Amino acid sequence: MVSINILINEASLLTLNDNAKRFIERGYLLIKDRFIDSFGEEEYLGDIVPELLISGRDRIVAPGLVDVFSVPYISIMRDIIDLRRLDIRGTEEKLLNELSENDLYYLALLGVVSRFLRGFTTIGIKIPK
Repeated sequence: MVSINILINEASLLTLNDNAKRFIERGYLLIKDRFIDSFGEEEYLGDIVPELLISGRDRIVAPGLVDVFSVPYISIMRDIIDLRRLDIRGTEEKLLNELSENDLYYLALLGVVSRFLRGFTTIGIKIPK
């Protein structure tokens, strides 16, 4: 697997690190071989030359989880109604067929917000045909 060094500079960093500042107003984050190598305040002055330089100006870099496969409106339904406990086969599909596009939109929105509150920062959504 090809790996490049990435430098994000001039970003606000939310570190959540007990041994360092928890929030850096203006700093950098260096990613080397797909892992965080270093971060700090102000400009990066290290020896590693980044192949990709990303401006973090007016951006916040924060740790988070990634959900690569999600169907948010189903997820929120499972949070509200434990369909598996009820053992009603096909209930999700029957409920979805009764909902309007507007209902599905708000269910999906609730599902995404629910994920964000659990620490997810990136969500890949599957949209059914």
